[in-house]
Amino acid sequence: RAAACAAAYAAADAAAADAAADAAYAAAWSEVVADCAWLKNHSTSSGLISEPLRLIDGQGDEGSRANLPPWARMPLDAFAASAKGSSWHLIADWYRAILPSAPDTRPGSLFGEAATVALATQPGEFWTVTDERTPDSIMDDVAGIASIGRVASLSQDPLGNTWSEIQSQFKLAQSGTAEDIEQARTPIVGQLHAGIQRRIRDFAPIARRVEDEHGWENFVASFDRLSDALSGSISDIPGRIGTVYDVAIEFSSYLDQDDDLRKYPKGNVSCLDPERRRAFENLVLAIAPWLRRFPTARSIDDETGNFLGKLPDRLLAIELINAAGEASLISESDRRLLVEILTILRERGHISTKASVRGAHTARNLAIATISLVGSFYLGAVSSSYSGQSEIVEKSGKFLAEKEKLIIELMTDAPSDLKRSLAILLERIGKEPRGLPLKDGAPPTGTPGEVRRRRD
Repeated sequence: RAAACAAAYAAADAAAADAAADAAYAAAWSEVVADCAWLKNHSTSSGLISEPLRLIDGQGDEGSRANLPPWARMPLDAFAASAKGSSWHLIADWYRAILPSAPDTRPGSLFGEAATVALATQPGEFWTVTDERTPDSIMDDVAGIASIGRVASLSQDPLGNTWSEIQSQFKLAQSGTAEDIEQARTPIVGQLHAGIQRRIRDFAPIARRVEDEHGWENFVASFDRLSDALSGSISDIPGRIGTVYDVAIEFSSYLDQDDDLRKYPKGNVSCLDPERRRAFENLVLAIAPWLRRFPTARSIDDETGNFLGKLPDRLLAIELINAAGEASLISESDRRLLVEILTILRERGHISTKASVRGAHTARNLAIATISLVGSFYLGAVSSSYSGQSEIVEKSGKFLAEKEKLIIELMTDAPSDLKRSLAILLERIGKEPRGLPLKDGAPPTGTPGEVRRRRD
């Protein structure tokens, strides 16, 4: 009787397995038929590669475009539930990213290109289980690389000026678009630019007389930055539109200072006399509408004027910019410009509010640029030009390690998962007792611990 029961159970299991296999087989053929129907209804086959893997839902709902039918989704959901709270959940998340179940959701990369390439190019020993390297530790290292990939792919905020790596420093480098270039080619914009340059030359002696007044000590430096930014050909303006906007708004902020002094006198600090005020206003009023003709500058101006979200702390931003200057991570001229933007007229004035918004987000963009570069280094994504970037990578790593607390405070309103990824990167930098493991050649591969053991 026992043998008969066992045989019956075995037959039932086999029948169930056969039924499941038949269902999967039938579903697979249904998906092939759906692909053929798509090809029949389209004049080219090239678009099929961009469509979801499965064009029909596993339940036969033609209004859905789910990539995971129930026979595949159920075991994946069961695995995800068992992996909750560990790094193993990344496997389920990875499948769900490339095979999304939600209607009208396009397949995508979970980790981003840099982290995906870094994982795909890890050496065999990275994936090999040993007595010292368990499957759990391997998945933890995968999670670490994924987290660093998140911060390495951070985008800088258009509310601030953006930074680019130039030799051994970050430089302010927000450039315009093709639309800005087209605008610069129009005759009226070129004529207005020439007129502004004449006004700047005429205002130069007045600016120097203004600085003789107590409380206006930095006025000439601001004017000189404006003059430098607007010098040269009109065709040069789109390439440095971000800096042109910054120096223009910094210089214009002194109108707020003069308005403030007229309403709230401050001891021996004098407002401008009518003649100087009129000349100053005429120059600002010539620059402002001309600058807004450029789409990028107009977008910046609108966004900074209407920005109502949480503003990065201005004092933290000043501290970060000064620290970057001391570390030679940015140039002295860029440091002076940003500190001036962040400190001029701290309390009143619409133009000065725009300047503060712009300056604070530019400071946070510097943190993002530094984080992204160091994160890319750890992922091996800078190897093609590594020898030329080693100095800026080393300075950036040291800067992040020394200013960790400041940077975390400046990023306090970032999403929690992004802050966690940043913490992982900073933790890995801190584990390198002699800083980043720089040496000639390409960046090292493997986890930071493996890199350190091989080096030592």
